[in-house]
Amino acid sequence: MSKELSSYIAVVSDLEAFQATLLHTHGKGALKLFIKDDFLVEDAKAVIKEAYVAEATVKVIALGAKSYNIYAQNTLLKILEEPPRNTVFVVGVLSKTSLLPTIRSRLPIHSFAQEKTSQATALQFRSLSLKEIYAFVQARKFLERQELKTLLQTIVVEATQQGVHFTHQDLELFGVLVQLAELNSRAHNLLMTQLLTIYQRVRS
Repeated sequence: MSKELSSYIAVVSDLEAFQATLLHTHGKGALKLFIKDDFLVEDAKAVIKEAYVAEATVKVIALGAKSYNIYAQNTLLKILEEPPRNTVFVVGVLSKTSLLPTIRSRLPIHSFAQEKTSQATALQFRSLSLKEIYAFVQARKFLERQELKTLLQTIVVEATQQGVHFTHQDLELFGVLVQLAELNSRAHNLLMTQLLTIYQRVRS
């Protein structure tokens, strides 16, 4: 696993899909999951205990919950700011407002929330050809901002569900592409960048 991994907050639309994405990306051996409906103080203490179990390689501790107790967040504050050696945290939330400003200020936030109205792409990402990528992008080069943001997020979810393994750097790039879509960057450029990244990832 890359030594360049760093902790971050992931805004997601579905905690089960979030868990599946992490398992695809990191594998069961390196991943410690703490997925709850309500994240309480005792859960925070369990996370801290796990964080201090020494590992020779990088360990990803993933938290996910519909709501985070304020006291639990305060309990986690110090360890999120100064994680033990070889420990990376991924904090999954349905909305970034679920977290205290003190937590949000300590970790970068990446949005992978999928719009409810998103449509299936019908792409087979593990066998995608350059010809298919070009045709797909050409047909969608005039998408409006919101449609483009939704499509970029849908592509990540679908590719993950089809077994494409993304690195943390890939996910950071995809988050940047969504931000650029918000700034009205050209759909052609953003979709081409994303699909070529997936094309290369499958073949790496």
